[in-house]
Amino acid sequence: MSTFISDQLAKFLNSRLEDVGRVTALDVGRDGVTATLELRGEPEPLQLSLTGISWDAADGRFHLHYTGATASKEWLQALLVLLGKRFHQRVSLPDKFSLMPLKMLFPKKGAAE
Repeated sequence: MSTFISDQLAKFLNSRLEDVGRVTALDVGRDGVTATLELRGEPEPLQLSLTGISWDAADGRFHLHYTGATASKEWLQALLVLLGKRFHQRVSLPDKFSLMPLKMLFPKKGAAE
């Protein structure tokens, strides 16, 4: 199932990143998300990881929360920290049925583990 989730999430991310680059590899598992990105202007692919992922849904939005973020480049690491503070370590997407596999993979925020 995680291959299906990775493929669908990569397709979504590539639709959003098409002006600046693309996701060339994405691994989604219970331990988190790891991505390889090829961005315009960067001579080598970049790596980033999100860990400690949980989810919730409210007001028609699906929120992925994370506790850790790391990147292979200093500027990307700084951007992740800045965006993490700005958006409370949360990525929000429209709450659609197609996101159901993510809900099955990651624990719901606040649920007893």
